[in-house]
Amino acid sequence: MVKIRIILLALIMVSSVSCGSHLSGRGSYLPTYIKKIAIPIFKNKTQRYELEQRLTQAVINTMIKRGKYQITSEEQGADATLIAEINSFNYVPVQFNADGSASRYEIIIISQVTLKDNIKNKILFDNPNFTFRSQYDIPEGADITYFDKEVVAIEEISKNFAETLVSAILEAF
Repeated sequence: MVKIRIILLALIMVSSVSCGSHLSGRGSYLPTYIKKIAIPIFKNKTQRYELEQRLTQAVINTMIKRGKYQITSEEQGADATLIAEINSFNYVPVQFNADGSASRYEIIIISQVTLKDNIKNKILFDNPNFTFRSQYDIPEGADITYFDKEVVAIEEISKNFAETLVSAILEAF
């Protein structure tokens, strides 16, 4: 009888313990009064053409997908403003196929990102060295130039960059 009680007590204790996990992408650590976020076009300090446009648009799309915030490009009337400068962009081959052509590239983007609370005039998120790394595979048999590979890769990884950045801001990682 004592063994049964101990087992029942252990089961009750185990079932009442919570691991504290939650679904990624669902929460927000921003103040509840933040409803409208300005996301002006990012500054591009690199030589990559249109990089700022692709990354800015991807971040806007990701914020809209989250569904909690109204997004604008104008700071006036916004509760918060996301300011970003793209300081570095590297596109490096890391894997090669049998004929010596690159089949996989690593892309590294380093940026400075700040989310400013316009209502209370304080910084909600600040990362002067936000580093994003991702690898991109070139489809086998693709007959595209080095420049075209870079453009396609930027388009693909901009979505991942946006997901990573938005998660860092909203989920306080």
